[in-house]
Amino acid sequence: MLAPGLARHSAPHVPTPSLPSISTLLQVFEIVKEQAQGHSLSAPLFALIAVARLLYQRRQAQLEQLDYRSKVSPPVPEWNVVAEDDTKTLSLVYYPEEEVREETPEEDMESPLEKVLILVIPGNPGNPYYYLPLMQELVKKHGRRHEIRCLSHAGHVMPWKNHNRDFTLQEQIDQKAFYVKQRLREEPTLRLVVIGHSIGSYITLDIAKRFPQNIAKL
Repeated sequence: MLAPGLARHSAPHVPTPSLPSISTLLQVFEIVKEQAQGHSLSAPLFALIAVARLLYQRRQAQLEQLDYRSKVSPPVPEWNVVAEDDTKTLSLVYYPEEEVREETPEEDMESPLEKVLILVIPGNPGNPYYYLPLMQELVKKHGRRHEIRCLSHAGHVMPWKNHNRDFTLQEQIDQKAFYVKQRLREEPTLRLVVIGHSIGSYITLDIAKRFPQNIAKL
């Protein structure tokens, strides 16, 4: 559910498995019919059961794809200061969860894991809720090992938070760099995986130029 005052944007299309075509069903029917000739039950019954099973399996796969977002908990919304003048932007974040490493030798348990920030820079409009399916897919595939954060553009979400002020592209770029700089000041060894979409890709390149030593992947 979107927070009050957020503009609604349709989420990116998620491909789902298509149901088998009529020709595929007929082929399955004929194959099973031939294989069932030697059975006491009628061949058409075997064929119908096989087709029904195929339809059921494909439908289950389709429902799993459609319902994939419900398997991931919602992210934490936060407001972050991104400029010296106290400009704020909304971010959605999945924080890493502590994992019990039962099979890890005791001597390795004390060595700290490399901290990674997966930072998503949106396009235009810069509403982080538009990228929620992407963030949830990252969580599904890679777990909660690293922080995953989508940082909105100032003024694109709840503009009254910044007194309805308009921001230039350069200001948006500098604000992302300001946020990253603050994070690196707190954690100098933090590794950055930056994902940019549309104009966010341009901002991502700027981040890479400013902080090359901390970039793990773009």
